[in-house]
Amino acid sequence: MKKWILGFVLSCPLAAAAMLPHAPSDAEVAALPRFCAIKFKRPGPDSESQFGRANWTHMHHYCHGLKFVNRARNYPKDRGYYLDRAKGEYRYVFRATQPDFWFRPQMYMEMARIHLQLDEKLDAQKLLYEAIRLNPRYEPAYLVLVELLRQGGVKDAALTVSTQGVRYLPESRALQQAYLDSGGEMPFPAGIDDKASSPSSSGPVAGGASQADGAIGADDQAAATHTEEVPSSGCRFCPPEEISERWRESFQTGE
Repeated sequence: MKKWILGFVLSCPLAAAAMLPHAPSDAEVAALPRFCAIKFKRPGPDSESQFGRANWTHMHHYCHGLKFVNRARNYPKDRGYYLDRAKGEYRYVFRATQPDFWFRPQMYMEMARIHLQLDEKLDAQKLLYEAIRLNPRYEPAYLVLVELLRQGGVKDAALTVSTQGVRYLPESRALQQAYLDSGGEMPFPAGIDDKASSPSSSGPVAGGASQADGAIGADDQAAATHTEEVPSSGCRFCPPEEISERWRESFQTGE
């Protein structure tokens, strides 16, 4: 009987993962962005003002998603299990938060990284296109998408995406290098006055939007079809200016 039980446990790779509690440990919370500690322990008005009450209500699911990504890194034998759990948390946040939530591009980028860890390159590509469509000044999504396209041998698309990135972010040396590595030539393309442009305007990004909706699910389709007056910044999905610096400090793009 003991041998049978041992054999069953060894044949079930999810058994070890299922033993960890859903709630994060103190050490896990410490590894998450600062607002996650507030969300898990001390919800307050400062966080509501940053994300908006309707979005803040659901952000613990985002934090759990990050937690599962970290567990996938820390427990490699259960990597697939935890990444699948992370995808479920992110999908919930996509469905539950407002279509014009400024944080969506960041979440799409992180979900794309999960897909890449699972070698789901097409799903990752769709989400990266959508992140850029929503925020054409979101540099990390450009860089990852260009590299993904180049690795896939889609050089023309890599050049198109990097060209658009340089036009929206003409001071980005990383995008300038990506443009040159993709076959672009000097001088660099002229910058775009995005204050006069819609976030879903020219380039490959608009073409990738409907694909991303399919990857995320029908419940999230409003994110790509939602239209409203574009603010003076030219970017409806960019974070408010007063928290841009905190955004850069709190959220890391590296794996």
